[in-house]
Amino acid sequence: MVQQHNFKKVLAVLGAVAGILTVGLQFVLFINERTRSIAEVFIRFISFFTILSNIMVSICFFADAFTADFRMKFWKSAPVKTALLVYILVVGIVYNVVLRSLWEPLGWQIPVDEMLHVVMPLLFLLYWWWFSPSIHFRWSNVTKSLLYPILYLIWVLLRGALSNWYPYPFLDAFNHGYKKVAISSIVLLLLFGSLSVLLFWWSSRKKATPDKT
Repeated sequence: MVQQHNFKKVLAVLGAVAGILTVGLQFVLFINERTRSIAEVFIRFISFFTILSNIMVSICFFADAFTADFRMKFWKSAPVKTALLVYILVVGIVYNVVLRSLWEPLGWQIPVDEMLHVVMPLLFLLYWWWFSPSIHFRWSNVTKSLLYPILYLIWVLLRGALSNWYPYPFLDAFNHGYKKVAISSIVLLLLFGSLSVLLFWWSSRKKATPDKT
């Protein structure tokens, strides 16, 4: 039991440090290539679903690694961890299936890309698999997990309509029109919904101490 606790601690520390350093380095690379104001660059940086999801996963790792059990309870709860797993897995799936072939990163961007879209999703999947407690399946958890991607889509489309800038090509209504973007959004939400149902159901099947939050 002690060894398992120590391994969980090590993995959480590794995830927190890796996530913080990777997001930080990505921001430095983003700043170095800027052609607009710092404020605009920062807004665009946090407009990427990849960045937001990696930040939240890093906070979750940090909460488990460096805070007492009674602190940051939101990030320690099994439903939140399961929802975060959905988000970070979508990051990995969409990048590797849709976006990887659309550009060729150079220099430091290569390892940063792999960390954001491959290593962090797999690391959090393993962490959730081994250490996230089981919870009863509730449809309310599934619907709550969809709030973030829905609000994200609304934010991206509203800001894109004002700035003509979109973080992802499949959400670019300026170049592709709202009809194609609507189709892409529906497909994405179906992916989020399907993964949410699968992972919350699987969490209820795990042989672990039930979560009390």
